[in-house]
Amino acid sequence: IYQKRTFGMSRLLLTDRVISNLIPSKTPYFIRDTSLKGFAVKVNPSGKIKYIAEVRHQGRTHRNTLGEHGLLDLQEARHMASDYLLRVRNDQLKKEKAKKTLGQLFQRYISGDRLKRRTVVDYKEAVFFYLSDWLDAPVSFISKAMVEKRFYKIRDKGFNGGIPTYS
Repeated sequence: IYQKRTFGMSRLLLTDRVISNLIPSKTPYFIRDTSLKGFAVKVNPSGKIKYIAEVRHQGRTHRNTLGEHGLLDLQEARHMASDYLLRVRNDQLKKEKAKKTLGQLFQRYISGDRLKRRTVVDYKEAVFFYLSDWLDAPVSFISKAMVEKRFYKIRDKGFNGGIPTYS
């Protein structure tokens, strides 16, 4: 049975056998792969094991959760990690993020079954009412100052003829 405390190290050659023998701890821990630098598994206290890719580039750490062990094959996860690490090192990830619009990110956020149906309806109403002019804008275009200005306008003066939310 492999566990961080048992070995006193956190680097092993990740194989299906090694991963299936990992046991959860009270705190999450990582086992990093010795064959692909930046590829690892995270063992959560719940027992779920996630594949991750992590790299330090231009002074920042970039981490991406690739998927859960059992739902994702080890070789597929290793391939995805290799692709992610290459994209970060070649600054492709930054370029891809710069092209994403607020609308695309919002659709991704509300998709799936994480949120209740009523919550999705409320979020859509708020976003389309208050931020409709930003939905086609790249997220990199939206600055902190723009967000603050919009917030104070909604709070103090109302929006599109509405009433202020703060009195």
